[in-house]
Amino acid sequence: IAYTKGFLMVSASPLTRSSHHAGEDFQRLRAAREARLAKSA
Repeated sequence: IAYTKGFLMVSASPLTRSSHHAGEDFQRLRAAREARLAKSA
């Protein structure tokens, strides 16, 4: 459901700690955004 709503990353399980990998996930999202912007420039 989250991917169909436009979320790029999803962590979902009964034992998921969303903050555990938040720093890594943020860096991956930032790199993907920068790459996408570089392609459009």
